[in-house]
Amino acid sequence: NRVRAGIATFLQDQSKKNYSSSEQGLCVMYLTSLGIVRSTQERCNMVRKILRNMLVRYDERDVFMSREHLLNLRERLETPSSQQFSLPQVFIHGQLLGDA
Repeated sequence: NRVRAGIATFLQDQSKKNYSSSEQGLCVMYLTSLGIVRSTQERCNMVRKILRNMLVRYDERDVFMSREHLLNLRERLETPSSQQFSLPQVFIHGQLLGDA
């Protein structure tokens, strides 16, 4: 298993940033505090409540308040600036868990 993990690490695209090592043991949730689109705001609040009820420590990154978080999320999802994506997006151990 260690050999397979080593080969997988070696074969990864080196131009992409590897988040799995820097976010080991972390849960990161990208969300928005913008309340204009009510359905998106409700989904963000629902995921936040689920994580709190399960006593999961997580790092909130608001893409509305910080352009840096928005650009970071676009890089992680590999989406061009013209393409839209849904929020919230949840990452555990640097791996995309999915959107809500």
